[in-house]
Amino acid sequence: MQEALHGLPVGYVGVSMGTAYGIPLLAAEPRISVAAIGLWSAAYPASEHLLEHAQRIRCRVWFTHQWHDQIIDRAGALDLFDAIGSDDKRLVAYPGGHRELDGERLADAVRFVAESLERA
Repeated sequence: MQEALHGLPVGYVGVSMGTAYGIPLLAAEPRISVAAIGLWSAAYPASEHLLEHAQRIRCRVWFTHQWHDQIIDRAGALDLFDAIGSDDKRLVAYPGGHRELDGERLADAVRFVAESLERA
């Protein structure tokens, strides 16, 4: 099975805690060519180290934030987005409070990752 997948493009989708755990992975794994992340902040407790990891990310990134997020602060989320080292990154903000990807946000994330993988 592993041989059949060798050389295929790889994407990552992980928001909220998926971003907290995913940023070090994205920084270390060059086979990942695209990621949809967000709903996290460099100012969240024990998350300062993510800024250093984010600088090493080189894949395409779609970063989402809920503009009125009651858990993840806007300034820290923007700091984390700014730290991402990729030349191809975009910040996508939606109205409302903290919640998982659903509806339009989920469709946008899937479209971004799928189109990127199709091009790879």
